[in-house]
Amino acid sequence: MAFCMILLILYGFSGVFFEPASAKVISGVLSSRQARFYGGQFITKFCFHGEGMFKYTLNASSTGRLYFYIEEKWLNLMTINTCKEKLAMAQYTHQLTELSGEMKFEQWTDPYIWYIVYADDVSCDPSQKVHHDVQYTLELYNPDSKGNPQNHFSYDETGLLSFYELLGFLYFAGTVIYGQRLWQTIQKGGPMHLVIKFLTKALVYHGSAVCFTLIHLFRYSGDGIGFIWLPRFSIVLKGLAEFEMLSMMSRLCIGYTLSASHSSADPQIISKVNTGVVAVSIIKVIIEILSLNITGLLVQLVLAGGFSYIISKKIIDERSTLRREFYSKFMKGCLLWLLAAPFLALLILFLPAYLRYKISIWGLLTAQTASILWLYNLFLSRSLYWEVSSLSASTLPLRHDRNFGGKSYNSDKRPIGMHKSVSISR
Repeated sequence: MAFCMILLILYGFSGVFFEPASAKVISGVLSSRQARFYGGQFITKFCFHGEGMFKYTLNASSTGRLYFYIEEKWLNLMTINTCKEKLAMAQYTHQLTELSGEMKFEQWTDPYIWYIVYADDVSCDPSQKVHHDVQYTLELYNPDSKGNPQNHFSYDETGLLSFYELLGFLYFAGTVIYGQRLWQTIQKGGPMHLVIKFLTKALVYHGSAVCFTLIHLFRYSGDGIGFIWLPRFSIVLKGLAEFEMLSMMSRLCIGYTLSASHSSADPQIISKVNTGVVAVSIIKVIIEILSLNITGLLVQLVLAGGFSYIISKKIIDERSTLRREFYSKFMKGCLLWLLAAPFLALLILFLPAYLRYKISIWGLLTAQTASILWLYNLFLSRSLYWEVSSLSASTLPLRHDRNFGGKSYNSDKRPIGMHKSVSISR
């Protein structure tokens, strides 16, 4: 409960880090002071393709311009300190002479990501007095299927709505088909009770994040803004899914083994590990909110390395072939969850810039969903799991303490009832 409260607090503060530039119908203020301080005020970025177009409206006249930089030059721009040199590197400029206007781009054969910056006639001249702020609304469009510039999606976002619709449908169909059976499995308890609860919670949080993002994108496709609070809430839900998955992995690592019905670790160690899982989950949510991608990848690699080391030791120490196979499959399913983001981050380096974002989203969500389904198949199928279960009287991993309101599955510790013969005289 405390963990959920912390994530809700982070959700409230995350609004500070979500700028209007994340939308494609942007309202804000053109600041002459900010343009001077930074050598140009950053507005947003957008991947135009075909005959792209933008429209703008102002509440007052302006002496400024919009400057458009292709991504390759934008990266070089960070190394230039001179204001005039920065503005001179722009591929396109548009004078904001009217209170409203529009500009159509020529048709490109290849999509490019463009960075849009505002600057006025005094941005590079500190001796002049800055102008008053001007409120603006900027609308960015790509051509739709009919060639009309009415599509709010940047080209690096095309296909995301269809992907989320497909994934949302699969979650809905899976819930309808398997929901009741899964609930009955959880209600019955048994040796796999705890792990199924972990997986089910992770699946619910992950599926809810997908559904909320789908709602946002559907609205976004119509007005270019969407529901700004939904992406933040989806990050919180993904943080909860991450918490459930890490909790399941840590339980196995600290002693929930095939040879004991409860953890053999010191209770203080268990408490510290649980605290660590909460801390790591919160840190990962903060990292995603702040878009610290490299830091997040390093955290994932550390978690994957630590988990692999501990489980590999268990596999080496285990004598039973079936149990080793069980641990091996369990490790593969968990590593699919942990290593998906680092692998995709490496893969997209070899792709064009306009493909990187959507490929990373498609790959990550697919890998995480596949990881949960892999583990479900491992624990619900009557194959390897049950073969391992029948080897001895010992319980399986990730089960509650047998003294904690559950049934005992240790046949050598079950009480034997003595039957008495009772004769009834007539």
